Amino acid sequence: MTRRGFLMAPLAALRLEDWVAADGSEFPHSSWKVDAEGLQAIGGLKTFQDIKTVKLYEDFVFEFEWKMLAEGNSGVKYQLEKFDRWQPKGLEGFHIRARGPEMQLVDDARNSDAQKGPLKQCGSLYNFLPAAKPATMRIGEFNTAKLVVRGMRAEHWINGEKLVDYELKSKRASAIALQNHACDVWFRNLRIEATR
Repeated sequence: MTRRGFLMAPLAALRLEDWVAADGSEFPHSSWKVDAEGLQAIGGLKTFQDIKTVKLYEDFVFEFEWKMLAEGNSGVKYQLEKFDRWQPKGLEGFHIRARGPEMQLVDDARNSDAQKGPLKQCGSLYNFLPAAKPATMRIGEFNTAKLVVRGMRAEHWINGEKLVDYELKSKRASAIALQNHACDVWFRNLRIEATR
């Protein structure tokens, strides 16, 4: 199958112009950077922003590699419904958060949110549908992931295993968002194939 519509080639060809802040404003360099390992969500910040693709996609296969440190938390959001932008009290910066279905990426063993149950664990449709089984992932190493949206169905894959397969409530063209959750998380070899 021919791959079309690549968002990003391997690291040597990373193109930040394919991404903007989740509210559509310019790319938030205060929350994200490119380093030797890929596109990094910068951890430890008091204010942080999600990013989304400039292009919109309806049916697609989105594949990427990702790595997080112990206690890490992130996610990929799609079929975006809206964004929230707010300034935490007493801070100069602001948060920007994409809102929509989320493929959860998290350290199940050490993250406090993941410890609340399977709806918040790796590979799940966050807060709505648990993974079919615990995700097999490696902390501190790159893992693979695939998000498939085709027709009215969506699938979440981690390291070659399908963990979620469900029917969407509605369908529309949308950007795809990467979450900064104040944790150091790296993404590389991001590529998307628009299937329609």
